[in-house]
Amino acid sequence: MLNCVNGNWKVPIGYFLINGLTAQERANIIQECLKNVHETGIEVVSLTFDGTSTNLSTAQYLGASINASNLVTSFKHPISGNDVHIILDPCHMIKLVRNTLASKGSIFDSQGRIIKWDYIESLHEFQKEEGLLAATKVRTRHIQWKREVMKVKLATQVLSASVADALLYLAKEFLNSKVVKQQLNLYNVLTTFLMS
Repeated sequence: MLNCVNGNWKVPIGYFLINGLTAQERANIIQECLKNVHETGIEVVSLTFDGTSTNLSTAQYLGASINASNLVTSFKHPISGNDVHIILDPCHMIKLVRNTLASKGSIFDSQGRIIKWDYIESLHEFQKEEGLLAATKVRTRHIQWKREVMKVKLATQVLSASVADALLYLAKEFLNSKVVKQQLNLYNVLTTFLMS
């Protein structure tokens, strides 16, 4: 699917049955699509996909790398030589962060500090017990997210600035809430920026 970045149109360019294809085969299909689109005079500036391991491997075959220690966020167009930027779908990525935090129970930030899903659950329980909503939108459906795993809105509401602020305000109730606030604020800023 081509989406125009400086106009108001979308057009499908093909439909490929990719289930079972290797990352290298997928990269070859993308290269052929880029060549065909180039012949029409359209300049492709980015490629967006979700963060599956096959897609990340495909990006490597194209010449990009999503590896944090060797981050290369673009690859060269096969004909023009211009940069084609890799964009991981922000909606999918924010759901992955929520899913990982909730499923694993905890994650660590870049400085090795722990962030626990229990903080979100505790905030929800506190809100229920006190009859408050602490200016967040966190409800039971946010805690039982697996029922609505595809709802981006639920993930963004859990990883939001209002949840971060509520955790900081209730810091005496939650350990490491300052760390949680920093991380949730980062996710909130990134989500707001990428989805605008």
